[in-house]
Amino acid sequence: MFTNDLFYQVGLNFFHLSAQEIEKIKSDISGDWKETFECLNQKRDIPFLEQDILGEIEMAHSQGVKLLSFWDEAYPKLLKEIPDAPLLLYVKGHLPKTQLYLAVVGARRATAYGLDVTKMLCSKLATHDVCVVSGMALGIDGMAHRSTLEAGGWTIGVLGCGFGHIYPPGHRKLYEDVTRNGALISEFPWQTAPHAQNFPRRNRIISGLSKGVIVVEATFKSGSRITAKYALDQGRDVFCVPGRIDTPQAEGTHDLIQNGAKLISKVQDVLDEYPDFKLKDPLTHRSNFVQSLTVEQKKIIHTLDRPKDFNEILDETSFQPDHLTELLMTSELQGVIAQNKGQYVRRLQWPQP
Repeated sequence: MFTNDLFYQVGLNFFHLSAQEIEKIKSDISGDWKETFECLNQKRDIPFLEQDILGEIEMAHSQGVKLLSFWDEAYPKLLKEIPDAPLLLYVKGHLPKTQLYLAVVGARRATAYGLDVTKMLCSKLATHDVCVVSGMALGIDGMAHRSTLEAGGWTIGVLGCGFGHIYPPGHRKLYEDVTRNGALISEFPWQTAPHAQNFPRRNRIISGLSKGVIVVEATFKSGSRITAKYALDQGRDVFCVPGRIDTPQAEGTHDLIQNGAKLISKVQDVLDEYPDFKLKDPLTHRSNFVQSLTVEQKKIIHTLDRPKDFNEILDETSFQPDHLTELLMTSELQGVIAQNKGQYVRRLQWPQP
């Protein structure tokens, strides 16, 4: 089920050191993973027991959460580049294989304007097959995830706690939705509570996963400005949406703009910075992929001229319920369709019959 290396890497993750710090200690003592763990545990005097680490691994396995160490081939390549990369990632869902990840972050106490702008930006990013990364918080973060999902896009939520907690509690359904069309990620051991000091650490992962960070709204002293600082330190691009001059939610974004962040008013302002990425034109028909679909899948997708629920698709296709369930699941896994709040949408333009 797991290697001895992973066993000790999970144990080392409890020390809250970066992959690079652990790697240096391992090199300094010329030891293997077991010796590195024992060396640190002796210094820190944390009462680790073998069953504690086994329990962590077994809990993750039972909940469908993958454990990716910094040295795993599946560990996100961009995140490996940052100087304080997480030693271990807990991942629930699937890391999208799209070419471009962009973070969208902002105020928890967002204005109606900020929420509207976030919905507009993320909906359009989704049509270009950009994966939207955010922090699962209230306000701008939650809207970024939801609007991306509603547009049939990919999203990644980075947590400030372990998977043993849902924070904020009102985002239980959003947790489930994100794992179906993207992934939830945490560096924290399973039962880590959402303590305030965890969120700045989380922010470096949000920016580290992404080529650029879009800040929609931020007060002068806010987590979003911390994310922007991490982005600059990591060599990432920072984009800001201008706001109303009479709202505190614009103070942070305007300060970032004055200090060199790129002002944006539409999605193309962001995409223009990435000419080397082969971004999908909005709702592009991918002919080679379409030809590989079955006749039954094509029939389903033809019906999705608008979002429809299971019963509507059942009525229009006349498939047996069990068979339709199987076809929908297959099509969703292939990325042809997406489901959100019980409604199915297609993820690419479809030729009319």
